[in-house]
Amino acid sequence: MNFTAEDVERLTLSQSGYTYAVEVTEKEDIQAVIDMVNSFRHTGNELKHGLRFGYGGTCLYEFDVYLKNGEEFPFFFGSNSGDQPVSDMEVSYWVYQGAEISRAPSKLCRGSMELFFEMYEKCKPAV
Repeated sequence: MNFTAEDVERLTLSQSGYTYAVEVTEKEDIQAVIDMVNSFRHTGNELKHGLRFGYGGTCLYEFDVYLKNGEEFPFFFGSNSGDQPVSDMEVSYWVYQGAEISRAPSKLCRGSMELFFEMYEKCKPAV
């Protein structure tokens, strides 16, 4: 993500299997999420695991960033394996840009998703 919390109005986090998204509005928390995403290291693409198009079962982690200039930046991580520790996950990543979805193999990266889950707990709606 090539912007800072100062450029962001708010961001929402959601994940497949949950019925709600959480909204992050505090600048320190927004910057922490940006830094978390930017700390992931590129590890190649999905071709190294063989083609798996159409298998399903991916857990999606969505970051919807709403910039102050009115632009939206929807960013996704997708984990094809639930057996990974959240402190060191290899995930696919992509940015939605229009209605086009690339058929090229997804890029992979590795890092800790611990902050994602911390923010999800911290910002979840009251029951």
